[in-house]
Amino acid sequence: MIETMIIAHRGGKALGAENTISTMKKGLAAGAHAIELDVHCTFQGEPIVIHDATLDRTTNGTGEVAKMPLETIRKYVTDEGTRVPTLLQVLDEFGTSSAIIFIELKHPKAAMPTAKIVDHYIKNKGYGMHQLVIVSFFHQLLVQIHQQYPKLITGASLKAIPESLAACGEFTGSRYVLADIDVLTEEFIKDAHSKRLKVLTWPCDDKETIMRAKLLKVDGIITADPALAV
Repeated sequence: MIETMIIAHRGGKALGAENTISTMKKGLAAGAHAIELDVHCTFQGEPIVIHDATLDRTTNGTGEVAKMPLETIRKYVTDEGTRVPTLLQVLDEFGTSSAIIFIELKHPKAAMPTAKIVDHYIKNKGYGMHQLVIVSFFHQLLVQIHQQYPKLITGASLKAIPESLAACGEFTGSRYVLADIDVLTEEFIKDAHSKRLKVLTWPCDDKETIMRAKLLKVDGIITADPALAV
């Protein structure tokens, strides 16, 4: 049993180009038990793994992802020469792995296409139900996902502690809460655990912050460099 899950943030962005398959492999090799990645949708509605709404910061291209077809996006590369992967490509790559994949919805339009893919890969591609988790700051999206796919596992991302954690968990139907470490308290974590919610925290990108997270007894540490948390 894993005492504290180590989650490679954007695949382990300290180890290579963020949200790319090559970096995700490095993150797992460095000791991560799980991968966190981000999804937007292309013009055609294809979930693609990228953090920003534009190509500008992470590739040699420019423009909004939502306004481009996949074939255009795939022409551009990161500074390592790797291409922006689709969610399908990532899931195909790690289908034989035991890793958990946390898929963060960065835009409302990504919600249902992502949920449909996750449901398909659990039913037909050998993934365990617990291995694919959809997370988002857009809590209403998690509600919508559960209405159509009630068995899928979700996580509610938080930048601030909600007035009622119980209401938040009940509203979203989530198994996880993902909270900024700067707002976490022992009381919050105890409350979450009493409601059978697992607490993941971010960003934990140095040894001091990772130790602080461990002392708080969180269930998972989201870090750019998994080796620091091993």
